[in-house]
Amino acid sequence: MQSNEYALERLSSAEPLPMDLLLLADETSAAIAAYVHDSEVWVLRQQQAVVAVACVLEMDARYVELKNLAVATALQGQGVGSGFLTALKHHYAATHAQMWVGTADVGQAQQRFYQRHGFVRVGTRERFFIENYPEPIIENGQQLVDMYVFACDLQAEDEISGL
Repeated sequence: MQSNEYALERLSSAEPLPMDLLLLADETSAAIAAYVHDSEVWVLRQQQAVVAVACVLEMDARYVELKNLAVATALQGQGVGSGFLTALKHHYAATHAQMWVGTADVGQAQQRFYQRHGFVRVGTRERFFIENYPEPIIENGQQLVDMYVFACDLQAEDEISGL
């Protein structure tokens, strides 16, 4: 994906990970380390600066899991994440039937974001945040407990547009 303002590319293994961005979507470096090296790491650049990042892990020949999607705080709410996600879905639609993503039970804004982009809730990973993180995680004044799992049928995507 290329536009006047943004360029989407896979991060090479020689480049440093944009940990500041990755930590916007996942609470600890240890949690990120558990998946980042097995994932394809995508970055969105604006004038050479990395302004968004995503980690996509192939689970099997049928589906991939979006493990992390983060946009620089200054660009949030401006459609950058939507365009980034749309481009990723378009890319993986060529090789996979579905994309899955997990988000916190109390993360209503994140849940609405994914639902707007064709994701449907398909399950719950009970006590995920309690059992997989050493410290309680508080968001919007509530402790994260369960992970809600959403799936999107990539083959059903009619309109695919980029940024």
